[in-house]
Amino acid sequence: MSKIKLTGSNSGYVEISSAADAGNLTLALPTSGTALLGNGNNVHTGITTFTNDLKLEGASYDVLWDASDNQLEFGDNAKLSFGASSDLQLFHDASDSLIANTTGVFFIQNTGDLRIRVDNTDAAIHCIRNGAVELYHAGTKKLETSSSGATITGIITATSFSGSGENLTRTTQYSHRNVIVNGACLVAERGTSSASTDYGSVDRMKMTTANLDQLAFLQKQTSDGPDGFSKCFEFDVTTPENSLDADDLVYMRYLVERRDLVPFFNADGTGKNFTLSFYVKAYQTGTYQVAIYKSQGPRFIARTYTIASSGVWQRVVLNFPGDTNTSGMDAVNSAGFQISWIFAAGTNYTSGSTQTTWGSWPGNPGFAAGHAVNVASSANNYWRITGIQLEVGDIATPFEHKSFAEELARCQRYFQVLSRNTSAGLNSHSRYPALGNGTNSTLWYCYHKQTMRVRPSLVKSNITSTTVEIFNYSTSGGATYGGSSMSEGDENHSQITVTTLGGVSTGHIACWRFSNNGDCYWAVDAEL
Repeated sequence: MSKIKLTGSNSGYVEISSAADAGNLTLALPTSGTALLGNGNNVHTGITTFTNDLKLEGASYDVLWDASDNQLEFGDNAKLSFGASSDLQLFHDASDSLIANTTGVFFIQNTGDLRIRVDNTDAAIHCIRNGAVELYHAGTKKLETSSSGATITGIITATSFSGSGENLTRTTQYSHRNVIVNGACLVAERGTSSASTDYGSVDRMKMTTANLDQLAFLQKQTSDGPDGFSKCFEFDVTTPENSLDADDLVYMRYLVERRDLVPFFNADGTGKNFTLSFYVKAYQTGTYQVAIYKSQGPRFIARTYTIASSGVWQRVVLNFPGDTNTSGMDAVNSAGFQISWIFAAGTNYTSGSTQTTWGSWPGNPGFAAGHAVNVASSANNYWRITGIQLEVGDIATPFEHKSFAEELARCQRYFQVLSRNTSAGLNSHSRYPALGNGTNSTLWYCYHKQTMRVRPSLVKSNITSTTVEIFNYSTSGGATYGGSSMSEGDENHSQITVTTLGGVSTGHIACWRFSNNGDCYWAVDAEL
């Protein structure tokens, strides 16, 4: 059979056709009741089976049953709607997929655990039946609820917290967690400015140079800082280095006493993670390097940081892993860490690779391998630092401010002025007793203000016969200052021999004092 045509008295016709040799084709019609097929509404009872694709065409968007893919395919913006007023809709627009609910509460229910993932492996939210709710960041769990509260891994940043916080616990100590002495640069016992290397201005900050030709600079205590800080250490170029030779090197270093670093190591000698943070401001932008040398080992590690904007204070946070291949830190009074902030370095110090994990000393080529800025290149250049903090743990806590009196006392373990005069005559009338000890010699006994790290050496700044005078009470006569030296002493006191150019003998009671208003001092030094 090829075709059956039914015609009526009206125009048009109904055609039922089949492919050639398709076999029998049956159309069963009821003898009475509702018409099965027509130009209006059609009624189908029972199961209707479509063996190929089925397309439902809408006014703007379509739905297709794709037999080859075994899936019902909704075109963009074709919606699956539920409710009398399309209260719940599921659809995909040109770029996103949406579940839209406009009435009541939207529930997602499951008899087991509920998991939301970004892809097949990247967890986002896990809701465990009768258990915890877990939140993940990039597949790493950051929050987990429990019957007693929640556990959070990482840093919590909030605009405010309610409550006193008395029940909060921490894994590191509350106070004295910062092992840097004078980290806020409040104390400058030697003076506020020096054109020399070594220790010169801000206590505990030491300038080091090598093989320079023209460079002149000042190391200074400067009245500048970010919010909450009044002072900083400054390296200020006054005469630049014409060219940076391969063996040129300029840096500032801080030496940490070993006994202060004992909490940074476990009982088995392995190191704990720790964090170095500081505020820095410089004229030159670019990549700078900080290096840490551990004398007991020795061991070495380095980090780079970037100054992005000229003349703007920024906080730098550098995390360091614990050294697992080390012998710990002895609780003695020698140097433990040498922290070096690089300012300029020639290729002899930069030709290696930056050692970002703990290892043995890399030699000179690795000392400043990540440093890419030459602060010595121009008299416009400067570099400032304050708020230096070194603490156990992975978190850079807010800087631990201490009073000036406390910082001064801590600095005096390493350096302390015994007596000072200034151009303003700060101490011009004070007298210091001395005992005649032989011809033209007196002994001055000094008790230290703080116990010092080791027996100190004597430091004299502008102490001369014009700045110091000696009076002999036994003869009621004067004597001319001849010189001074440390004769005996320990960590708690010093015995200083003050010689004269005549006028003093054994047993005489004498004294010395500053004779004019000049900048000068006697001090004792026990620096690392």
